[in-house]
Amino acid sequence: MGRNARLYRSSNPDIVPPTLPENVLKGMIEICLKDNTFVFNQKVYYQVDGVAMGNPLGPLFANIFMAHLEETYIHGSQYSPDYYWRYVDDTFCLFSNREDVVKFHEFLDSLHPSAKFDREEESDGKLSFLDTVIKRTDDPNPNISTRIKPTDKGLLYNYSSFVPDKTKTALISTLVYRAYRIASDMLTFHLDITVLKNKLTSNGFPTHLIDTYIGAVLGRHHANISQPSTTDVPRKEVLVVMPYLGPVSHLVKRQLTKLVHKFYPSVELKFVYRRGFRIANMFNYKDKFPLSCKSMTCKPVPTTVQR
Repeated sequence: MGRNARLYRSSNPDIVPPTLPENVLKGMIEICLKDNTFVFNQKVYYQVDGVAMGNPLGPLFANIFMAHLEETYIHGSQYSPDYYWRYVDDTFCLFSNREDVVKFHEFLDSLHPSAKFDREEESDGKLSFLDTVIKRTDDPNPNISTRIKPTDKGLLYNYSSFVPDKTKTALISTLVYRAYRIASDMLTFHLDITVLKNKLTSNGFPTHLIDTYIGAVLGRHHANISQPSTTDVPRKEVLVVMPYLGPVSHLVKRQLTKLVHKFYPSVELKFVYRRGFRIANMFNYKDKFPLSCKSMTCKPVPTTVQR
């Protein structure tokens, strides 16, 4: 709990200690790390090492653990690479020769008995890292493009899927913006967008719709075209959550928007559609957790009454 102490007793004035007592925070962290139980094949198992899969704190603890290894062992060591960059538990390193790569990998595997690292080396002048492919060039700067995993089947939800239209257009904008942010130059962006357009059209998305949102993303971020402001009057946003029922939901949205704008012009409605009932809701493939193992469960305790 060295980082706990640093959090509560840091000499850095920018670090404000939490209002939660240190022993309480420590106890809560230990519960998340140690009290991990799960059910498989009608048997209850107790996980003795590691964080439970799906635990929201998993990435946070992974980041803390890797930072601890870096500060304690890696930085300043004889095996430290020429360049080291990390995102959570994925690292990008540069070495002068391959022998140093092997030594550094063996050094990492020796730091903790439960931590073993995989490595991927450069092949044909290219190396995949996260969502990118980094390629050597004759220039000092490498070429960076969007990575497509070998297991990618090119499947997205079909354009005819029963989802709001805004969800479909948001998918196009998100993927286009992702490719734009990753590409090291506009030629690479054009090549990545060509692949993306083929994937979208194979899932039923109209070509004119794809081109429209590609232009919108480029106009907003590349050409830096600002959207005109419709009003200078501050408006209060109100969130409306409703089930998505197809055309009926769009009709209700238009009518509510028109009605609210008529009587409360300073209010702007923001609609969020939640997922309705699905066939998958009728089937539960997970084992039920025994009642006696659930939290906040009262258990009868045998007692002896003396007269």
